[in-house]
Amino acid sequence: MAARRSRGAGSDRRFHANLKAKTGKLPPRRRGGLPSADEMSVSLRAVDAEQVARRLTSELADRQRAVSNKADHAFLERVQARVLAQSYRLPGFPETPAALDALLAQAEPEPAALVDVVVRDPWLVRQIWTLANSGSYGEPVIDLGLAIARVGPEQIWTLGVRAALKAVPYYVPGYEHEVAHVRQEALEVAELAAWMTQESRGPHYLAGLFAGVGKLLLLLDATPEDRLARPRRELVQEVVRQFHHPLAFLALDSWGIETGVCVGVGNSPFPADVPEEHRSMAAVHHVALKATRAASGVGPGLPPLAAALHMAPEVRPRPASVLRRARVIQDRREEAA
Repeated sequence: MAARRSRGAGSDRRFHANLKAKTGKLPPRRRGGLPSADEMSVSLRAVDAEQVARRLTSELADRQRAVSNKADHAFLERVQARVLAQSYRLPGFPETPAALDALLAQAEPEPAALVDVVVRDPWLVRQIWTLANSGSYGEPVIDLGLAIARVGPEQIWTLGVRAALKAVPYYVPGYEHEVAHVRQEALEVAELAAWMTQESRGPHYLAGLFAGVGKLLLLLDATPEDRLARPRRELVQEVVRQFHHPLAFLALDSWGIETGVCVGVGNSPFPADVPEEHRSMAAVHHVALKATRAASGVGPGLPPLAAALHMAPEVRPRPASVLRRARVIQDRREEAA
């Protein structure tokens, strides 16, 4: 265990160095960043969007009445206004992944419709061209439709949802490290969940990519242009820890993402409390998230993973194998950074 923590510290230094190269500065010392423990309010465990929104705004209002700092008060008011207005859009979310998911779920997706979705995202087009004309294939292609056919629907879907994640705002003043971590963790959780369920694309992978959506929305609300209007970091951490799951549930529901993914992401801390038809999704997401954090030396180890895996009978790997795979995924990403 000590050896893993040592490796995690080294990976943090490499991660910070990469971040400095991209942004010109190091993240603030983690006094901390966003806490890994989740303390979602019991009253917010639900599967009905209207009920979750009503309870969330009520609890946010209670929290707002308990603060005296004007900036803290305004922050909580912005979050409530977001929920009341159902304003959950992030750049890139959910247009590309939702459109691709709907098209590729068809038995025979229309090629022209697939091209129309792909051309909306320059990064996705570039990745498809690069892959289609790589040494793995023969003659180069000069038509995007042919490139898409060559790459194939599974790879197109994976590239599409990753393109959406890359479009998420990187610069959130004062929280650059947290945003970068959310994006990196989402990719790792998605890959681990897909491996656990032996699916190259689909709801488990999608749920992993959306793991940090609630955190991103709250961090955006915490960083208005006026620096003097920014809330205390301690309050932001508390609000993120307590409310990011229900906020993610509401965002995904508003985007038209399938119910299982919404419930799985929004209720992953408590998979045993989820309705039976969605319990497995929540359990897989819970295990993928906890294993990813455990592989970094954060959070619990094998016993909690084993308990949650009992609620996901379609997952064959044992807890120790899941944890090893999480470490492999992290090591591979660090080498590629």
